[in-house]
Amino acid sequence: MQIHNITNDIAFITRNKKTKEAVLHVEKDVPWKIHAGKSTGKTADLPLILSGDKAGTYPLPVDRARHACFTFLTAEETLVLAENHLPMTGGYNIRDLGGYRGADGKRVAWGKFFRADDLAHLTDEDVAYLASIPITTVFDFRTQREVDFAPDRLPSTVKNIVHRPLAPGNVAPSEIQDGKFGAYDDTATFMHVVYRELVASESINAVYREFFAHIANENELPILFHCTAGKDRTGIAAAFLLFALGVDKETILQDYIDSNRYLSGKYTRLTQDNPQLAVLYSVTPGYLLTAIETMEQTCQTVENYLSHVLEVDLAALRAKYLY
Repeated sequence: MQIHNITNDIAFITRNKKTKEAVLHVEKDVPWKIHAGKSTGKTADLPLILSGDKAGTYPLPVDRARHACFTFLTAEETLVLAENHLPMTGGYNIRDLGGYRGADGKRVAWGKFFRADDLAHLTDEDVAYLASIPITTVFDFRTQREVDFAPDRLPSTVKNIVHRPLAPGNVAPSEIQDGKFGAYDDTATFMHVVYRELVASESINAVYREFFAHIANENELPILFHCTAGKDRTGIAAAFLLFALGVDKETILQDYIDSNRYLSGKYTRLTQDNPQLAVLYSVTPGYLLTAIETMEQTCQTVENYLSHVLEVDLAALRAKYLY
């Protein structure tokens, strides 16, 4: 898989999904240091892990079973770093939304918000890793049929499981086999209908309002929210959250389409047998733009939609989760 810098910063971290080895990627020749742990005071109080003055890739000492954060310093900036794409042997599209630049130039906190596909095939080591975060709340957008077909494997740290089924965006293989999409001339048309419904339906609005109520409660974090592929119902939730924290539209679109990279291989057998359905297992910017345009037609701006339709307290959310 191609190395990917989600934040376009001077440095970022990746971890191998099978070995869970961590690597620091430095993209500029400049003196730097990296310390273990997220800085909450003086960085000098944190153990120094590595230092250098060259661009390159550098292995980092980590416990393979545990999530880790680091503080990276140059003369000009201090960055908190963790892996965006979680090293799940039995998962595909499981990501931390931390590190993005939001309102007032501040950053989205790492280790708070995790978007995911289904969790049915996680290994014991994957579950231990999630426990080390520790995941506390799981918000599941799948239908009951999806849940029954692929029940989650969850760490013991999870105290709150919120199951709020959303049918639009359900592209589970069982639904494909039932011919769910036959009423549409093409699957792309179907997906635009889905994205309009995900932001226009009052019953769906109620689910996302509840989602934000859990987000606002710091005692329920870290939260992992997911569906089956982690790209449509979950993709909209992630976009809502990033917009609420002041992340720009271009970055949000990139986070959204990154599902194509991370889902590579998950549905290969199904799409090989049914190539006309490949569009259902990928995303294009146009789908999310349809949702954005629908919100803007309703409320002029996405922020107005979040405030008035989903009842999000944007100022409070930004005060809590931007640093």
